This record gives sequence, C-alpha cells and structure tokens, in this order.
Amino acid sequence: AGPVLRTCLDHEDAAVRYLAAVQLGQLGGAGLTDAKQRLEGLASDKGSMAVQIASSYALCRSGEIEQHLTFLVSALQHPLRGVCCSAAELIGQLGPDASPAISALEATAEANRPGTRRGDYHLGGAALNALRKIKAAPSTEGQE
Repeated sequence: AGPVLRTCLDHEDAAVRYLAAVQLGQLGGAGLTDAKQRLEGLASDKGSMAVQIASSYALCRSGEIEQHLTFLVSALQHPLRGVCCSAAELIGQLGPDASPAISALEATAEANRPGTRRGDYHLGGAALNALRKIKAAPSTEGQE
C-alpha cells in the first residue's frame, strides 16, 4: 500500500492527500519512511490546513513527535470545528506518545465541556476522547 499512498500525496484533491498521509502514519514501516520527505513538504504547505495536520500526524508516527506535535496542538485553536476535531482525533491516535499534549487537551475539553452551553461540545468531546486514548496504554516512544 505504501507506493500507492505515496502517489496519492501528490493528488490534486486535498482530501485524497489528507487520507493518504493519515493512512501512511497508521501503516508505518517502509511506506512511511519512504514518504517522509514528501510529508515534510506537505506539513509546511499552507495550501490546506487539513493536509498539514495529517502530514504532521504521520511525521509524529515516524518518530518525529517533538518536531510536529506542537503543530497538531496549535490546530486545537483553529476557528473551524472540523480542523479542531480532526487535530484532536489525530493527537489521540498517537496514544501515550502524545502525552505532552495532555494539558492543551484538558484545557480544550474544559473550555468546551458538553452541557455547559459554552464553547463547542463537539470539540470538547473530541478532546476528551483524545485524552482517553493517550492515557489508555503505555508509551511506545523510543521503541522500535
């Protein structure tokens, strides 16, 4: 799947690039390693925030968590709900390796707590789900 997904990183449709980057991050291995240079370019491409988020996620999964988690955390403050929720979901998928994001996720969950009529309950729920995933299993950072 790696070669096909790498090809999709150059697709004209941002949604295809987003899905390819996320899938490469989940796939890992040689497919992700071979795509790192292209993902680096997409992570800094201002053309699509969604593609930047997905590329940053994939690069975190490649072991570059310190370099790219900050961008995912900053996306929690984006004005569009979909961007924020997507960032929270991808942070959660990083699991315990994303523990540096816990305080930002807790603040996001608190500011958007369901049932309080403040903030956006969708974002609050996404942040809570990410926190559950991060706290659920032992860290794999540094393990190969």
